[in-house]
Amino acid sequence: MKSLTACMLSVGLFAQTAFATEGSSSSSQPLRVLVLEARGKERQYSETFKALGWQPTAIQQPFTNLSEALTGKDIVVGTDSLDLIPANMAEQLKAFLERGGALFLPDVAAVGIGAFLSGEKDVRTGAPAFYPGGSRMLPVARFNKRSSLLNWPQQVPRTPEALYNPAGWQANHLNKFGFLGLPDDWIRIAYNVLDQPVLASKRIGRGLAILSPLPLWDTSIWDARFMAPLLANAVATVQSQGDDPAAAAWAAIESARVVSDTNAILHGGDEVFPLQMSHVVSNSQWENSQWYRDGLASGRFTLKPWQEQVREVADVGCNTISFTVAYTKNPREVMDFAASLKLMVKPDTWGKLPLPEHPGNVLMWDIIDEPDLHLMPVAEFVEFTRKTRAADPTTPIFVNVGIAKFDEYSKYGDIIGTDAYPVPIGPLTEISIRTRQARILTNGLPVVPYIQI
Repeated sequence: MKSLTACMLSVGLFAQTAFATEGSSSSSQPLRVLVLEARGKERQYSETFKALGWQPTAIQQPFTNLSEALTGKDIVVGTDSLDLIPANMAEQLKAFLERGGALFLPDVAAVGIGAFLSGEKDVRTGAPAFYPGGSRMLPVARFNKRSSLLNWPQQVPRTPEALYNPAGWQANHLNKFGFLGLPDDWIRIAYNVLDQPVLASKRIGRGLAILSPLPLWDTSIWDARFMAPLLANAVATVQSQGDDPAAAAWAAIESARVVSDTNAILHGGDEVFPLQMSHVVSNSQWENSQWYRDGLASGRFTLKPWQEQVREVADVGCNTISFTVAYTKNPREVMDFAASLKLMVKPDTWGKLPLPEHPGNVLMWDIIDEPDLHLMPVAEFVEFTRKTRAADPTTPIFVNVGIAKFDEYSKYGDIIGTDAYPVPIGPLTEISIRTRQARILTNGLPVVPYIQI
């Protein structure tokens, strides 16, 4: 059986995670938060701080006493509608971050402080080059599942509906674009439907800055279910200073960008369109099968040497091979030979560690092909995924799911596969049906449909 894969970029919905925000503070003492308030926004975070059990202190523009107000605070949170941050205030906030504070700013202020913290780079908001124009709502479309702030020490729920509240003041939120010109050292946490970052973080000294160019008042991102654990994770991250092994692991995972802003697969920093031939170099698997022995005895067929199989993949224009490590006598030899032909590889490890050594051409690790159809328990699959990602945080995890329990397995991967059999089973439309379903169920991850024959 051979299968050809092609990358399909997708903007999907996100999985919903059950979550309790009560008592989510990382300290035994209530954390001290400074709220920078624009007039008319006095109650924007009241439910969030209530859920966290924090002690808020609010000051209003023009913030003439900012230096004094910052003393002894753990985190600074700004409301919507703040004016652009003046230079002297920006310097004070930067010093607060460098000492180990956390900062969250939305709306216009986020753009100004983002440019300042990026060395006055051209950070702004606006329409991307491909924007068709006109007024429209631009909801958040996907989250970066590798972001530590969404995962440590607690998972942040990602609601399945668009983050803009449909009952809110929609007219005030038309054409609210994401960041343009955001440097690569900012971790992207969420994107809008135009693939623009709308939530991002960056370590500043010993502290952490989190910015969103969106006004949050009429969005679910302001909801305490989302904001409380996100802010609690930010403070916990700063306070841990990497001493917690889980925190350090998530920091390594999020720093390795495996998907671009446009949701394309990255390899060595370059966008990759995987054109792949699968089940290559599986001679040992077929040699033990009855159909192979029968075919060999009858003279109907034989298996080509694995080197010839790999060379034929390169000759037809593919750029990737997929093989099962367990069916390969020397995985490193296979990967070296593929690299000599400028081929990337997708090894199927069946969850076995340590990962095989390679010359740097692994596009993605495959835990097990079709874990649902192989009846692998979800908990076992999750454990294999966790260990593989910890062993190699810079390489994405690929999950190819058959039919059963698609969302239960796919939400743990970085790149998702779905397979169809247009030949000989058909119909051809099954490919588009499966891909469309995967887009809906995969939390906005890249989808690689397998076209099996």
